[in-house]
Amino acid sequence: MTGISDDAEALRANGVTVALYLDELRRQCEAAGVGPSRVLKASAGLACMCAMHSLPPVTAHRAARLACQAAQASLTANVRKLERGPIELHDMHAIVECALTSGGLADVMIACALFLMYAGFLRLHDMLGVLVHEDLMVFVQDEARPGVTQYVDIFIPRSKTDQAWEGAWVAIPAMHPYTDAPWCPVSLLQHLLLIGGYCTSPPDPDTDVG
Repeated sequence: MTGISDDAEALRANGVTVALYLDELRRQCEAAGVGPSRVLKASAGLACMCAMHSLPPVTAHRAARLACQAAQASLTANVRKLERGPIELHDMHAIVECALTSGGLADVMIACALFLMYAGFLRLHDMLGVLVHEDLMVFVQDEARPGVTQYVDIFIPRSKTDQAWEGAWVAIPAMHPYTDAPWCPVSLLQHLLLIGGYCTSPPDPDTDVG
């Protein structure tokens, strides 16, 4: 927090001093045209630091509370909502093409993760737990069209809504063999595994597969 030391002595400041500090943050937010979050975070941070040092919260003073209330009342109107429409399939194709033309493996990894999240309604935290082991990422073939992948089953070990950490399987359908789309999440995932040289089937139980 700007202007506040983590020294315990600074936390013994009187409520008026804290109120002046918060009001200065309010003025900075007003000049920047942003909302009151900076003031509220500073107030919460001070209260937390006081608790860590077993001190009474300096933000409990009436002047400090009024400073926070004034920031909320005057700065809320500054919050600007970004006008953004939903991401559509053509947006994903543009991201994929950009990643592929850059030639970097990291760019393809990011594009693939975004495409899988888009197609499977997944959160970023869901994707962070995904492994490429053949038992946890299963490519299912189309029985009517030999050699064509119909979908991929991905195991999500944990998610925000999985309070018991039981995990869940998410099926991502393939579009590439059935449409004229240049890429789909499944075909891009297969491409990523190929160019990245991923080991999906460990040669022995002691080999780690990420």
